[in-house]
Amino acid sequence: MKDVAEFIRAYQHTDAARIAFAWNGKHADDFFDANNDFRQSVLEAVFATLDEAPLPLIRDLFRAETEFSGEAWCIDVRITDLAETMLTRGGAEYLMDFLTGQHQSFDAAMACRGIVISRSQLEALLVEVDRLLASDPTDEERQMLQVGRGLFTEIAGREQA
Repeated sequence: MKDVAEFIRAYQHTDAARIAFAWNGKHADDFFDANNDFRQSVLEAVFATLDEAPLPLIRDLFRAETEFSGEAWCIDVRITDLAETMLTRGGAEYLMDFLTGQHQSFDAAMACRGIVISRSQLEALLVEVDRLLASDPTDEERQMLQVGRGLFTEIAGREQA
């Protein structure tokens, strides 16, 4: 566990390879993610002090776990909290990371629908979505941004209800 604590304390994006989804390309009983055990240990430690975890680590865990979900056909229920923390603490800077992650699978998209963020944060994210849509995004980016716009609008509507 000392290795995990040190990994978290000193985390830099260059360390992402240790927690990245490292799939063997197989499914069912032959499915294997070489980094899953270490990533799960890191997730456990991060969730013990989520508000103190480095934001780049939260982003990279979110991305790894959503990629995992696309091939494992399941999702860690903590994805919602990772997404919420990433957007709450990181704001629009992490918008595309969020949208890319939630785009990985049906399970990831459904988990991301459960986020709860403030009205002002939602408005800032919607402004960023509009700015990016006006900046000539690729077709895939445009699709993710449009889904994001719908999601953030839906969340804002839930807050009013």
